[in-house]
Amino acid sequence: MAQDINLVALAAWLHHQSEQAEAAADSDADEYGARATLETAARLAQASRVVKEAANQLLGARRERRRVPGLTGAR
Repeated sequence: MAQDINLVALAAWLHHQSEQAEAAADSDADEYGARATLETAARLAQASRVVKEAANQLLGARRERRRVPGLTGAR
């Protein structure tokens, strides 16, 4: 569970850093600097998606292990 929380926190931090890099690129007057900053923002956004997907897969695997055969969906 703690690993899931750490992955979710990392994904959120990467997403935030991506947004910050995009904002910095918008205010960068130098075309090369803005382009490099946008590339960094894109990499951070991609890393965030990868980490979020890994967290979702871990959570899904844990949920599958907790299911009791014959009782899924029944309450």
